[in-house]
Amino acid sequence: MRLKDENKRSAIYRAAMEVITEDGLAAASMSKIASRAGVSASTIYVYFENKEDMLNKLYLMMKEESGAVVFKGIGERHSVKEALGIFMKNLFHFMIKNPVHFSFHEQFFRSPGISAKAREEGNQCYAPLFELYERAKSEKAVKDYPIPLMAAFVFAPIMDLVHAHRNRELKVDDRLLGRVIEMTWAAIRS
Repeated sequence: MRLKDENKRSAIYRAAMEVITEDGLAAASMSKIASRAGVSASTIYVYFENKEDMLNKLYLMMKEESGAVVFKGIGERHSVKEALGIFMKNLFHFMIKNPVHFSFHEQFFRSPGISAKAREEGNQCYAPLFELYERAKSEKAVKDYPIPLMAAFVFAPIMDLVHAHRNRELKVDDRLLGRVIEMTWAAIRS
């Protein structure tokens, strides 16, 4: 059994995300990913059972990486509205700084190719957001919408802003981002 090297694992993850977002999952061969990562094709199978396993692990890695960033700076001292604003700003800046991550997210966020287990584990990376929503409901600060609807109100405006910013349709600055956060708050508050 070969030992796993974290540098190789990271290189494979990054290469896979790049190749999959550039070429699509169907055209992303393991040999092309290996070539981009600078490893042999057989090395990939040390880390992944197959392409499906790789996609699920990439999805989970993506959720872990973004989840580690988007909740920074949020504490108990913040009101629900303030915490939501910090989260949305962090999410926007993370997606702008990580375009491959953003593209991968766009392609596979709702993909049927992601297993229920990987989706459930990925949701755990965003547990603080669900806790914030429960806190907001208990404080009667927000409407009692189902979680998928609440998530749409929060994530969709940010993802659309990232698209507009990347496509140079809008120059998104802190002022505009703040206005979008205010619009989101107005849509969900009680």
